[in-house]
Amino acid sequence: MIHLNIHDAVRLLDGLVLKEGPDLDIQKIVIHSGDASQGAFFVVLLGSKNDGHEFIRHAVSLGASGIIGIKEKLDQIVYDLSDFNGWLIGVDDTLKALGKLAFLVLRKSKAKKIAITGSSGKTTTKEMIAHVLQSNFRVHKTKGNFNNFLGLPLSVFEINEDDDVSVLELGMNAPGEIRWLASIVEPDIGVLTNVQPAHLQYLRTIERVRDAKAELLTGLDSKSSALVTNLDDQNAKRVADAFGGRKFFVSKSKKADLYVDGDIVWNGYTTKALIKSFEQKNAGVMLKFPYPGSHFVSDILLALGVGMILGVSLESGVSSLKSFTFPSMRFEKTILPQGALVVFDGYNANPSSMRASLEAFMLLASDKEKVMVIGDMLELGIDAKFYHKELGGFLARVGCEVFVIGEFAKDVCLGALQVSDCPNMHVFDLNQKNALALSLSLILSKNHALFIKGSRDSHLEDILYRLRAHLTET
Repeated sequence: MIHLNIHDAVRLLDGLVLKEGPDLDIQKIVIHSGDASQGAFFVVLLGSKNDGHEFIRHAVSLGASGIIGIKEKLDQIVYDLSDFNGWLIGVDDTLKALGKLAFLVLRKSKAKKIAITGSSGKTTTKEMIAHVLQSNFRVHKTKGNFNNFLGLPLSVFEINEDDDVSVLELGMNAPGEIRWLASIVEPDIGVLTNVQPAHLQYLRTIERVRDAKAELLTGLDSKSSALVTNLDDQNAKRVADAFGGRKFFVSKSKKADLYVDGDIVWNGYTTKALIKSFEQKNAGVMLKFPYPGSHFVSDILLALGVGMILGVSLESGVSSLKSFTFPSMRFEKTILPQGALVVFDGYNANPSSMRASLEAFMLLASDKEKVMVIGDMLELGIDAKFYHKELGGFLARVGCEVFVIGEFAKDVCLGALQVSDCPNMHVFDLNQKNALALSLSLILSKNHALFIKGSRDSHLEDILYRLRAHLTET
């Protein structure tokens, strides 16, 4: 972590110093008392089950140099810490204090800051950007999907002084969240992957989703920042139109700053597409990507666009993606003990990402007998039943054997029945994961390909774990 001057931190936090410690730098920021050590500041959070203030004495015993907690709560225990020789700082909101400290770290860092948001593809695009940049720069990136009020600051605290670029993911569930995260990051480059039906439970309409994603613009400087987005997504294009600074558009179907010239082709082993730069007006570079799915090409174009803005040649960027692998739980390919191919895509799901991943799986497993496990697409609000019925119709047209599990499994089945009198579909409750896994173990062979996808809260990886266990037993 980049060290912070204690006086700079106190001024930014506008905190009440209940106890002043020695003049020092903050060397580490922790939110778990057990991680405290000399030079570390323990930021006390209020959890749904535990009050972090109860663990202050533990952090002090491990050598913490400072405590940042709620003013009123610290005021009640300050006399119990009479033997503590460090800093005791009270604030109104410790979660916001964490964000302010992250802002200070980013201000001290020399790294170019790239912030990514969108309805889907954020983590994949983040990983692709880091992959494209790593041959030219020392790259820091968001750990996993640490992209919210808590996760983003924790990722920022891992930046080192010699990092050249920081690639940060901004997530959201409600209006105002991206605005706060963007104010922390103040991106040099903003990336908007797309605007699709997601988080409708909280935002109700696609227009409100678009407005929430547009909060990214509040962190961009119209004179020095750039916005990279997808020209094929009309809502993303509308967000970009509102930005007065540099815009870099990518497209799979029309001329843009970076675009695909011609068809995107999957030959059974590689996705091929000729990528051209409008500015360079050259013959283009042939992309060879070891996964199917045209939606991945959109993510690739965004990553290459960021690379080009930072001086990475199109040729170098395209070449680097030959070795790209997806992050955990995202189109993750494995082989079962009996030889069946599994594609597990269990991190998240909305109508657009579900359809795109299904189509990619169909290409990948074109020569195999296909079986699918489909879980809930969550956070769709009052439109949830509609979207699940629509998905059921799509699955019925595909014609594979499908196992649906979760709250909306029956709606998927109803949608399938509107298309087919007898869809090959089996319905399970979430508490029947073991039964579903057992059913799969009885039909899968080396000639099969299994696709598993649903929203993260369904924990569909449990089915895969139990399936492996059943296959190992037989």
